[in-house]
Amino acid sequence: MALRSDAAALLLIHDGASSWPALSALLAKEPEFSESFIGQAAHDMRWHQPQEPTYSLNEEQLAELYLWMETRFPAAQDPVHQGGYSPSIRDHIKEFRDSLIGNLKAAGTWPAVEALEQIAAALPDRDWLKWSCFQARTNAMNTQWQALRLDELLGLLGDPAARVIRTASELQGVVLESLARLQLSLHGMTPLAPFLWDEASGVPKSEGRLSDFIKFHLSNDLNRRGVLINREVELRNWPDKGRGESLDLLIQAVRHGEKPIDVIIEVKRCWNRALDTDMESQLRDRYLIGSHHSHGVYLVGWYGRVGGGKSCQLELHELREKLDEQARSLSSGAVHIEAVVMDLSLPKSSST
Repeated sequence: MALRSDAAALLLIHDGASSWPALSALLAKEPEFSESFIGQAAHDMRWHQPQEPTYSLNEEQLAELYLWMETRFPAAQDPVHQGGYSPSIRDHIKEFRDSLIGNLKAAGTWPAVEALEQIAAALPDRDWLKWSCFQARTNAMNTQWQALRLDELLGLLGDPAARVIRTASELQGVVLESLARLQLSLHGMTPLAPFLWDEASGVPKSEGRLSDFIKFHLSNDLNRRGVLINREVELRNWPDKGRGESLDLLIQAVRHGEKPIDVIIEVKRCWNRALDTDMESQLRDRYLIGSHHSHGVYLVGWYGRVGGGKSCQLELHELREKLDEQARSLSSGAVHIEAVVMDLSLPKSSST
């Protein structure tokens, strides 16, 4: 038992992020044993500074650990001392638990802000957590803020449609704006939606043609003169090994000498059998978390109430509401997903 506890404590301290699935399962299934290894970890951490990031847990994992510790070792039951005392394991646990908040406040990242807001929402009676959220937000703004160059400012002033991309969140926003422009074109004066249907058979074209269509539009729309004033956009199919040619897209905003900023788009037709599960299992777990990316778009083509999938039998607004809610529930910590349902139904003049 002691050896197992020591092993779990060492994993938490030195390899927390990659070991977290196993450690989190222990917290849920073996709470008494978990108290033991958490106590061991707290004891081993006792000489570290409260806000020193001495373990590799990410922001979401820190929040999960803090809430578990607050349940098993609540602050209301923390030991109170007067005068000199010899610290007990429970004293070390208190310091360890509180250091998690210190790490999140000092992280200077937006996922840390979200993690603290999650903790504050779970513990609404702790007014001091609101101040911690404010401090984390201030640190994030100070750390993440990037000044615009003079030429970028002039570009923004000269064109209301111009955009500056510095983060994956900003690229995701630009992609969503572009897809909104595409949606207007699909049912505009000269509608583009019929190009996604096979005229001879009267059925929608394949998922691959939809992916090519989206890729063509984004490449032309985002790279046209004056839209992005500080980067160029490159699009290619996501290199998903083992599945043949991938239909999903990797969008990268590039500038010479800097690391590309990227967003992943997963493309589906509304009757895809995995439509209800792939936002989580493929886009979030495989493409984003599994490949160290942060922002994704789950793009679904709706062709009217046709096809065999149950989602195709939903009205357009119903499918949008359903996938929007799923995207919100799956966006947490460093992962941000947006759902886009495009109306690809035939205009009435084309379907008669």
